[in-house]
Amino acid sequence: MLPIFISCIFAYLPFTLLMTLTIQVGSTMDSGIGMIQIPSASLIAIPTTFHMLMQPCYRRILIPLLRIFTGHTNGITPLQHIGVASACGIMAACIAMLVEAKRLMVVEQQGLTLVADGVPMSVFWLVMQFFLLSIMDIAYIGGLVQFIKSEAPEAKHIAPAVQSLLVGIAAWSGCAFVQLVNRMTRLGDNGRGWLDGTNFNRTRLDRFFLLLATFELVAFINYAFWARRYANKKRVSTVRSDGDNFGA
Repeated sequence: MLPIFISCIFAYLPFTLLMTLTIQVGSTMDSGIGMIQIPSASLIAIPTTFHMLMQPCYRRILIPLLRIFTGHTNGITPLQHIGVASACGIMAACIAMLVEAKRLMVVEQQGLTLVADGVPMSVFWLVMQFFLLSIMDIAYIGGLVQFIKSEAPEAKHIAPAVQSLLVGIAAWSGCAFVQLVNRMTRLGDNGRGWLDGTNFNRTRLDRFFLLLATFELVAFINYAFWARRYANKKRVSTVRSDGDNFGA
């Protein structure tokens, strides 16, 4: 199970980075709905609302539909849940890259490079990546807890604690990832890292999100390798057990 847990850490690493950076980028955009202005500090309400809505939809609609086609109690296996989460992370990072590229293009056209906010682009461009990140979080946490409970029934009471530990390690690793990328990109011609400073109109988050999408793709391939190998190992054990009984 150890390779699965390590792979899960890498698969979840982009979640915290995408969620945090997307909210910060949103603070530079137009957060108005008609005459109403959403305060920058309240942008966290958008992903929180998505998460609250997706929880019952995921459990009461999507899983029962999947159960009809697969016959599995949980719709799909716990490891497949985590795989779906990782796939959503890849799509979210790709969409974040495209939206950020458009935002930076607007920044350049409007001459806002030296201004920290005021980008005339609606914050609701970020809705799709918030939606995908909500699915990622629900599928990942649910799949990981189910996996621990099904594979180690005697330790099922500590499953939420193990899940929280892995999420915490992923969040810490995300901070280290940002520092590493920023340090490496300072070696370029201008000596400025992609994430240097607090002015997001001067950063290169589009490149960072592209790198993050690439990282998540590699993490997904790594996870799929170990997940398939783990399943095959269980089948081999069952076959060997049947063979021993036959021989007996």
